[in-house]
Amino acid sequence: MTSALDASGAGLRAWPLKLAALFAVSACITVPYFAGWAGALRYHDQDERVRVAVLALLFLVQLAGTAWLVRSRIEAALPVGRTAWICLALYTALSVLVGAAILQGFPNSADEWIFVFQADTYARGRLYNPLPPEPDTGLFYLIHIFMRDGKWIGQYPPGWPAVLVPFRMLHIPAWLANVMMGTALLAATARMALRLLPPTEAALATCAVALTPFIVFNNGSFYSHQMPALLGVLFALVSLNFLRAPSWPAALAGGVCLGLIGITRYMDVLALATPFGVLLLWKARRQPKMLLPALGFALGALPFLVLLLAYDKAVTGDALRAVSRWGYPDDPVYRLGFNAKNTPPEALVRLLRRQAELMEWTAPALLLLWGVAFVVRVVTRRATWLDWIYPSFLGWYALSPVQGGERYGPRYYLPAYPFMVLTIATAIGVAPRLGRWLRAGLATCLPVALALGIGWAIFTQRMVHERRAMEIAIDEARLANVVVIVPGSIGTVRPMEWWDLARNDPDMSNSVLFAADYVDTEAGTEQRLAELFPDRAIWRYRWDRPSRQGTLELVREPSSPKKRSEAR
Repeated sequence: MTSALDASGAGLRAWPLKLAALFAVSACITVPYFAGWAGALRYHDQDERVRVAVLALLFLVQLAGTAWLVRSRIEAALPVGRTAWICLALYTALSVLVGAAILQGFPNSADEWIFVFQADTYARGRLYNPLPPEPDTGLFYLIHIFMRDGKWIGQYPPGWPAVLVPFRMLHIPAWLANVMMGTALLAATARMALRLLPPTEAALATCAVALTPFIVFNNGSFYSHQMPALLGVLFALVSLNFLRAPSWPAALAGGVCLGLIGITRYMDVLALATPFGVLLLWKARRQPKMLLPALGFALGALPFLVLLLAYDKAVTGDALRAVSRWGYPDDPVYRLGFNAKNTPPEALVRLLRRQAELMEWTAPALLLLWGVAFVVRVVTRRATWLDWIYPSFLGWYALSPVQGGERYGPRYYLPAYPFMVLTIATAIGVAPRLGRWLRAGLATCLPVALALGIGWAIFTQRMVHERRAMEIAIDEARLANVVVIVPGSIGTVRPMEWWDLARNDPDMSNSVLFAADYVDTEAGTEQRLAELFPDRAIWRYRWDRPSRQGTLELVREPSSPKKRSEAR
């Protein structure tokens, strides 16, 4: 419900101004911090004390803003009709702006590049590629892309790379696929919010999901998380229909959603399906007639399970062996559960670090709001399986010791984030006194998230530009028909290492090829490359960290005279 202590028109007009003031105060903290204007008090991955101090300061500012706003009359509603379409178009433009100007259309991690690599492989009509030259020396080594049993292949399931295939074939920036997913996620979240909440709470929840840097930055990336996030909300919508009136169409649609998630991210389907599966089994004991139509969930997911098993069989030779386990057969990091690489204390520390990271990428007080709301929902026996989705993600990902590399927030939790916000919003009407604070706190997430987004934009744009320095230098030099030896790392802000730099197309046919210098060959990198590619000039890129500058230098002309002019 939408209640307020101040029913006056002044109170109604005051809350947007208070949010604007809260944004201004928050931006005065985030912008100097991320831009490095404050000397020692600036963003740095290794300086945990400064990060904690700034996060704590923002947390206090948000709490003060909540107390300032709690007596205001907050009323809002989601737009409808033509206005809704305009809002969706503006949101799409925002995601495009982040992808093009901040992230610069650059696969900013090994994971993002692997999705592109696998999409390019599928676009060529094959599941894996023949090995590149010298697979045992490491000349063309790239982390998480395996060279084994005559196959060159990325480690990820085929779902998300398959979505990118038409974009790659049509030469459309592949990150636009996530822009489309992000816009659809906004629409689906609004639909879910309107179904569960009064107008004001629905509007606040939808904005808190869509307008955080956690969501918007991932909208502009190549990561696979937006697809499970969208499918997770759609699964929830059709599952609510099924629970209200069990039917085969609803169950089949829910199964298709789960199947698509399963061929995209294994853990996400387990985390999303667990709370619903428990509820379904509990209800089936009281309503046995649900069991027959509930088989539709399994039937809807079955074709995708068969597809995944066939894919693993074709690549690894064993339908029950995932590509990542095949590529890392002896590494306990890729085994689910607690082991030498994932002890319970380590899992707990990793979980807590990800909660802090969530606060950095959403709003510092959001985790507190969720904790209070979750307890209220459970204690009052109002909790539904939707409220348990975020705890389910925490539990399942605690069983995996994989840290995740470069990211825009704790991306493993991204599909659970809409449900986390909905838990806060649905608790508002459960306890009226506490609900006013939850509503005010949810409203303050918006200006604080916007301030954090501007800060992250400043930091990330600089980081990505440094990582693209080699690419920019090659374009400016107009190099063609060359091999470039990559340096040990590029960048001063979160340097990109050599094992993430030798990025080549699956056919090794690009005009510019990249090779790593950390190789096992007696002839040396330059000599071996000259022997392998006699018609290409060999260049080397060097990065000077103190000056934040890189240089290209020619180290060997092509041995074929007619190719020398082409190699410059």
